[in-house]
Order: sequence, then structure tokens, then C-alpha cells
Amino acid sequence: MRIIIKLLYLLFAVFFLVYLAIPNQLFPQESQYSKRSTEPSDVEDKNRRGFYNTEDRETVVNYYRDNFGKVNIFGYEINLPSLRLNYPPEESQTIIRDQTRSTYLEEIVHPLRQSIYISGFEPRYDKDRIVVDGTEYKQKLIIKMISSNILIRLFVGCLILLSIYVNLRMWREVFMRYQRMFYEK
Repeated sequence: MRIIIKLLYLLFAVFFLVYLAIPNQLFPQESQYSKRSTEPSDVEDKNRRGFYNTEDRETVVNYYRDNFGKVNIFGYEINLPSLRLNYPPEESQTIIRDQTRSTYLEEIVHPLRQSIYISGFEPRYDKDRIVVDGTEYKQKLIIKMISSNILIRLFVGCLILLSIYVNLRMWREVFMRYQRMFYEK
């Protein structure tokens, strides 16, 4: 039983460290239905980009989730595990940029690796219509990518693996004491 647990732990540790060692994703390519914004607030930061888009919210978020999660490892394309988190649109002024107008804000997270925020503004009134170069767009997107340092990821991953190991040893000791106490009676 001990050997099986050790093998499972080692297998988990190898996969976990490989997951953390994969290089960060580049900024996802824009959709074919998007036009890159050249407004000063959309080009002032290399990790934040603005787009005008003709698609709906679900299509946009799925597009970025699919493109952000694809990784090529040893010639195989795999999808990294991701979480999709929904925030109140008011948070976009804190997370994305102050004075950002938003009707939704979502985050796609690769746990312990990196995140991408998608803030969308869909006009509800005629005065807010988005018209650029004579084309009317359904929404304006602001995409912000947050990456982490690979060395810090690996350090935190090793600390996590160490704490799992210590906890397994502790529970084994507790179980052995309980077993001795139970069988001595």
C-alpha cells in the first residue's frame, strides 16, 4: 500500500511540475470578427489590448478560452485546465483600468500559472453606439493578460508538494497510532 501511495505521489508531482514549467502563453490572437483599437488607453500597456467586435459575449469568451488554453508540448497540442470566473462589471475599473466602461468582466485562469481578463462593453442606448470607420460594432473588448514568473511558479509548486508530503506522513502517523490503540484493547 505504501509503494502505491508513493508512486501516485511521484506521478502527481511530475505532472504538476511539468504543468508549472510550461512557458507562459503569448497574448491570444484577435478574432476574425474583431478590429484592433488604436485609442491611447488601449495601447499604453503591452499586457492590455482593446478590440471592437461584432460577436456576442459567449462567443467571445469561448474564443479566448479556447485560444488561451492551447499549448504545444513535444508536438502535441493540449488544452490546459482553466477556470472561468465572472466578476461584477464595476470591478473592471480596478482590475483593467480606471474609467473603463463595462457591462461584463470575466477571467479565465490557468491555476498557479496565468490569467486573462475579458472586459466587454455592449451599448444599451443609441448614444453609446460603437461606430468606427463607418462600421457599427456590437461591443468593445478590453483584454488584459496577467502572467507569472516560471521560477516563482516552480518554487510555489515545490512548497505545495512538500506540504502534501508532510501531510501524508502526518496522517500516516495518526493512522498508525489509532491502529495500535485499537488493536491493543
